[in-house]
Amino acid sequence: MAGGPKDAELLLQNYLKPFGNALGANLSAGWYSTAKSHNLLGFDITLSTSVAFVPQADRMFDASRLALTNSGNVSAHVTGTSSPTFSGKREAGQEITYIYTYNSTPYEIAKYKTPQGTGLTFLPSPMLKVGIGLIKGTEIMGRYVPKVGLGKFGDFSLWGVGIKHELKQYIPVLSRVPILNISLMGGYTKMNSGANITVTPDDLGITPSNPPSPDTWKNQRMDLGVSNWTVNLLVSADLPIIAVYGGAGVSSSKTALKLKGNFPIPTLNTTTAQVEVQPLANPIDISIEGKDGGITKPRLNAGFKLKLGLLHINFDYIYANYSIATAGFGISFR
Repeated sequence: MAGGPKDAELLLQNYLKPFGNALGANLSAGWYSTAKSHNLLGFDITLSTSVAFVPQADRMFDASRLALTNSGNVSAHVTGTSSPTFSGKREAGQEITYIYTYNSTPYEIAKYKTPQGTGLTFLPSPMLKVGIGLIKGTEIMGRYVPKVGLGKFGDFSLWGVGIKHELKQYIPVLSRVPILNISLMGGYTKMNSGANITVTPDDLGITPSNPPSPDTWKNQRMDLGVSNWTVNLLVSADLPIIAVYGGAGVSSSKTALKLKGNFPIPTLNTTTAQVEVQPLANPIDISIEGKDGGITKPRLNAGFKLKLGLLHINFDYIYANYSIATAGFGISFR
């Protein structure tokens, strides 16, 4: 917050980009393990875990290339060559110093280093899906997790809807190949989470001459919402014990981040030439457009499913901007 909301938004967008992209990528996976739709009132309940892999290019960013504050009385000065993103190394990044110039005299009002990375170059996400067969080769799918508390980590909720429709019935020559199935599927998933946080002047390297009451910084909260849509053309060969499937499609995600509550903003008291802090309410409301699977190039998928009576186990891999490995198991009927 030392450079105001604009700088905070730029830094957060770059730092959190791989987290939002990886989570959005995971929301696009786990929808299917065959191109074949369930028969009427047939169903499956599948628990899967998807793991998105963060590409090397998204593990670092250069804060000096961002359009940080450099106008009026305040200017940002960046030292160092690079900063880790969320998925970067566990080491502090570049140092950012904010200078307030008054009557040609520079005053340092804040200095801090960009945060460390987590070292997590992949992100796992569990998912529970239910599919139910309707008429004419159509299957509807749903995901739902009610809002649950995660202790000090905040809360979490999720919902999603999808549909799959067999295309083989419209291509007479293919209808003669019993093990081959072709379908088109689409899905949308929305995840919301939130957590209480605490950001004080000390966290920004500020020692204000007018320290506000500690209660000023209570009730700070971060809300995160991630949504994803995906559309895929699927092909599978379904045998009694094993099914082999693949597909090609597009995917797009969006991450919305909001900071609520009062956050510290430094300024210079030009009368006393001392640094002061003013609280700013609800300073951040940003969106991160995802490049998880991409609408600029197709995502390619291949996998297999083992069928052991009502029990099924599946594995697949999606090649995309953020590639994804998925493993799942569950029960399936008709």
